[in-house]
Amino acid sequence: MEIESPQSLFDSAKDASELISLTEFFLAILNIFCRDQNLSEANFGAILDRNKQLTQHLAEVVIKALKEHQSVEEALLKATCEKKRFFGISNWLDDSSLAKFKRDFIKLYNQIQGSPQFDQFMLLSETKKGDFFVHHGSISMLFTRLLQTDDFAERLDDEQKAFITTAEANFDGVARDGNILPDTHAHIHAAIQGTNLDISQFSHAALRDLYEEICCYTDPAIKQEALCQLQAGRPDFHPELDFAAFLKHVAYGQQRQAEQMLQKYQNFTQQLLRLDTIPFIDRAGRTFTCTAYEYAMRVKDGHMLRMLERYIVQDIETTRIIYERAQDVLYPELRYNSTFFGRLRNDAWHYTTCDNGVVKDHYEQFVGIAPLVSALEQLTYKVREMDASSAAYTPADRAELTHIWVVGVGGAQRMLPEHMIQEYSQFGSERAFEQLLKNPQLLDSAHPKNLKRRLREDEKTLWFSEALGSEYAIARGRINFPYSIDSAPDILGKAWGTSSEQELEAIRLIDTIRTKDVYDSFNRLAELLPTNHEIACMRAAVLGTVCATGLKCYSLNRLHRRGI
Repeated sequence: MEIESPQSLFDSAKDASELISLTEFFLAILNIFCRDQNLSEANFGAILDRNKQLTQHLAEVVIKALKEHQSVEEALLKATCEKKRFFGISNWLDDSSLAKFKRDFIKLYNQIQGSPQFDQFMLLSETKKGDFFVHHGSISMLFTRLLQTDDFAERLDDEQKAFITTAEANFDGVARDGNILPDTHAHIHAAIQGTNLDISQFSHAALRDLYEEICCYTDPAIKQEALCQLQAGRPDFHPELDFAAFLKHVAYGQQRQAEQMLQKYQNFTQQLLRLDTIPFIDRAGRTFTCTAYEYAMRVKDGHMLRMLERYIVQDIETTRIIYERAQDVLYPELRYNSTFFGRLRNDAWHYTTCDNGVVKDHYEQFVGIAPLVSALEQLTYKVREMDASSAAYTPADRAELTHIWVVGVGGAQRMLPEHMIQEYSQFGSERAFEQLLKNPQLLDSAHPKNLKRRLREDEKTLWFSEALGSEYAIARGRINFPYSIDSAPDILGKAWGTSSEQELEAIRLIDTIRTKDVYDSFNRLAELLPTNHEIACMRAAVLGTVCATGLKCYSLNRLHRRGI
């Protein structure tokens, strides 16, 4: 299936990190292309590591092209051509080679951009022949090659050896343009006819990969047959519905887009709400595998919770499922015997992050806001301590406060969930933090208009810059919009319209109200399920039956988990 790409992949880069990855990948593919064409034997990466001036020059080329709305690809190619002697390039690429390189870059980047380990992948030359080839998008090798290795060869009888010789002769007769094995060769398809692939346990991601692979088939008859088999084997899979997109909308605070999907695919609304097997990543780089409602709970997105609620309660079974999962988040002691075993790890609190290729596990009930509160508390305490001395701030005092503000507060702001970024960015003096403290009703999630989910371009630059947490932190105070400060606001005085104490009080207020939103939402779901009295009666009835028959089928915990 052909993947549509923008005119320039660099135009789609969301932040500096992605721009760096794109540039590195572009130069890596150019390096491989030059070696494949026997134009250079050099390792471009090693050259750039040694030559910082050359690296800086290429970075400036990228920035200049973006600012002037020029093609970054063309600018990088021109710069590399001008510096070709540094890269050991003998002759520059002709027009046809350049066109092919650009196509390869787009195709390969689209194939690997979603890889969790971005820097670990293999590419296969299209011109250098060998035992490896591409088949259905994967690097492959004929299985009979393995059978001729020492470990296997001595175990083969004459009949088996003859079969292998014939099979390899047939295979060698297949044309492999671009080192790609076509999927229409008769003997290959004859070999897989009648093979039943059990896809009943495939994840949604695996099914989508399989679907996209089938769409690459060039034989229409085989493609149609495979699609029919896929639909028959997994009638619950609907390729037109991107389940991962729904979860991404929720994680990115895109409430309107998430609700539009629930409305558009009404036959799958409950399936979307129950999704709990597809990993998704929020803007802070945290990976969750849970339902949309659980994520909204854990980041305390009160407005998103209310929207999801409206659709959850339309189905009693979905309500029960979501209620039980939410209960594991809020009240894990009902599931785990913490008094006997000590505090157990609660899987309902799990998420992961990736730091320089290393995946780290985290277990936190609520995510995103607490570090900001702690950083502001530390700053406020330090300011009070220094003010109590009645002495003017020394340069060392200023440096310490600024470090806490920029690194502590700014670093915590980088990890905020999307709805908190929106709270900071509500435009107008009436939504300044100073006004929120006077009128907390402005945070009432029962009124959707209290949170307008949109960011201006300058605000996106402010929030999603690598400089946040290293060069500045963000304040709101009494100003109409969020703004960056590179020194602690207490140092700068009242001209900025805020202080660490005011920022802290506002964030605490938002956190308190949003925490209440979480428990209120959970309680509203509970009201739709059997009451405690009804559950007690049902438990007594079941236990009475168990005792009367001598059966020991259920423990109290299992009864509780089943909603009885």
